[in-house]
Amino acid sequence: MRGGHQLGGAILGGFMLLLGGSCAQVPTFSLALDPMGAKLPPHGYVAFCAGHRSLCQTGKEQTAVFTRERWDELVAVNNLYNAAIRPETDEQRLGVLEHWDFPTTVGDCEDYVLAKKAHLTALGWPKNALLIAVVDIPTAPILSRRHAVLLALTDLGYFVLDNRHDEIRRWNETEYTWVAVESTSHPNSWQGVTRSLASR
Repeated sequence: MRGGHQLGGAILGGFMLLLGGSCAQVPTFSLALDPMGAKLPPHGYVAFCAGHRSLCQTGKEQTAVFTRERWDELVAVNNLYNAAIRPETDEQRLGVLEHWDFPTTVGDCEDYVLAKKAHLTALGWPKNALLIAVVDIPTAPILSRRHAVLLALTDLGYFVLDNRHDEIRRWNETEYTWVAVESTSHPNSWQGVTRSLASR
């Protein structure tokens, strides 16, 4: 596999060293979700959930226990779909602005996210520990800034699976401006993201 292994080794090695002492010493940061700052979800997500109710979020948000096996699963799944799916916008492929679905050979950012989330869930990840997030790419042209990624919520922090990068990074090490995160309570109301970090 590509860059995910190099970064993965550094992250995992650092975590293992830290875990030699008290878990309370591990410096992790979670997204500062604003429970009162409800956001409208992407309309493509709402349409997808209407047809795939069992795949959309219900229940309490969860965190997965970080292990070597979990990390390997994140790296493998991220690289699998990044390599197998050719990026193409919904407008190019379907003639519509937005359509969320599982990809076959082509897809755009949210299609990658859906495939990765379904695959990790099948591997035993808690569904509510895998949340779709909407971000802005500050350096992109204004009409191309909006982007979707998958957040893996673990007890050692939140990690980003992204079709723009093979490397899996902590959420606060990305170049993105965080906009909203999928809610586990209702598909029609996502959570806003505050501008500050929240230490965990």
